[in-house]
Amino acid sequence: DAPTAERAVEEFTAFTRERRSRGLRVADLESSQLAVAEAAAQAETAAMAVEQTIDRNIRSVESGEGITTDQVAWTRRNSSYATQLARSAVNLIFETAGGTALYASNPLQEIFRDVTAGSSHLALAWPRAAPSYGQIRLGLPVDFDTL
Repeated sequence: DAPTAERAVEEFTAFTRERRSRGLRVADLESSQLAVAEAAAQAETAAMAVEQTIDRNIRSVESGEGITTDQVAWTRRNSSYATQLARSAVNLIFETAGGTALYASNPLQEIFRDVTAGSSHLALAWPRAAPSYGQIRLGLPVDFDTL
């Protein structure tokens, strides 16, 4: 999820600021800087998508409109996509952190494990969540049992 991905970026940056490898300060490596920038953008974008989805659905309920089938598909699409972005951010950080991320004492291994487990849930799987949104947008019949 987005907060966990943001935590991965925070943990990595705190860990990497003074870390040295083969005499080089790891924070000085462009690859570290690019990974932080990309992972942070993915995590923040995931958070924004979730916040927008929640806000829109709350407004629909509070206004008395209720949640339409279109909104259910849109919500599932956004939730799944935000999850994929968060997973991508964590994977990027985990891979950039190197072998030390595998140590039980490193919080990145727990973050990686938790995000991988959560994003593997069937309800958040992109191949399951995305087609109904595409079907609605394309004017095709939707299998409402899959929503």
